Amino acid sequence: MSDRYTYVDSIGDRDSNELSSQSQNIILNRIAFLVNKNQIAYPYNLFIKGLSDRYGEPVFQTDAAELTVTLDLDGSNAVRRLIVPTFYAFVELHQVIQTVCHWENCHLHRFILSRDEYGIPTETIAPADVACDDGEYRHLETEVYLSEVFQMNTQSGDGTIVYHYDFGDDWKHDIKLERIIPQYNNNYAQCTLMEGDAPHEDVGGPAGFQYVLEVLKNKDHTEYANTKSWVNSIGWKPIAEGDIDKVNQRLMKRQYGHYWR
Repeated sequence: MSDRYTYVDSIGDRDSNELSSQSQNIILNRIAFLVNKNQIAYPYNLFIKGLSDRYGEPVFQTDAAELTVTLDLDGSNAVRRLIVPTFYAFVELHQVIQTVCHWENCHLHRFILSRDEYGIPTETIAPADVACDDGEYRHLETEVYLSEVFQMNTQSGDGTIVYHYDFGDDWKHDIKLERIIPQYNNNYAQCTLMEGDAPHEDVGGPAGFQYVLEVLKNKDHTEYANTKSWVNSIGWKPIAEGDIDKVNQRLMKRQYGHYWR
């Protein structure tokens, strides 16, 4: 795992003289500054912006994949449009999808690249702790980068793969490559579209989520009070205005760290 995944807590009790300049830079760039009540900034971003303003042109650019993530909810869809740097590994794409769908990363997951004629996965990307089925070719998600998979000439022909989360509730997110952006100016992912409510954890799959939605629509339902109390206790809410801004703040925060000033 690379240095940028190391939390400050893990080195916070070491003498500063023991830290390399690289480690110190990592720490400093993980301190978020509150620009105003609705905006945060990190030293790295301010540095890049200052250079860009000084020279009158972007000083950082990278390829990015514009992806549409569609979660089939058995009668409705939750859709998220993302822009993700192609230097991200698939473990980072996993984290991005967890963020934009408000998942809590408490179940197993994998990316399905291809299936056989019976729908059984034949090539996947996954963490090391996910079992590999017979006949399945497995890549580790920390070792495969988006640039290696999301190309306009993919094996499937349309740039679509599947993010499979929680093998019990069986959430399948179709990920479609819309385009490659050759001059993306950020080193973190962004969400540009949020449509449809994403479910909460352990709701019982698409059918269970649809049942919860139906109950919440009918205050006379015998299960309304219990269901309402439950969703309130776990903090689930329908999409509201301004949620996309909060999600993008979380995506930036996820890239740099968890420390605020």
